[in-house]
Amino acid sequence: MAPKYEKGQRVTIVQAKNQRSSARDSDLKPYLGQCGEVTDFYWINIGLDVPRTFCIYTVQIGENDVVVHEDELEPFIE
Repeated sequence: MAPKYEKGQRVTIVQAKNQRSSARDSDLKPYLGQCGEVTDFYWINIGLDVPRTFCIYTVQIGENDVVVHEDELEPFIE
């Protein structure tokens, strides 16, 4: 499975769809709607019997690095 976003790509932070409210929502709230640049990404495999792989991204917004799941990003459109 290839990553959806590449290093250097501009993206916008969005609230994940089809996800229950959690403490994580409050962590991302200050960044919702802001755009930044993907600086890194990596994979996490949490499946034991059935592999479940997720891509996690580091996005630089101003001077801050924000770590987000793939479903919390959208491509930045000018």
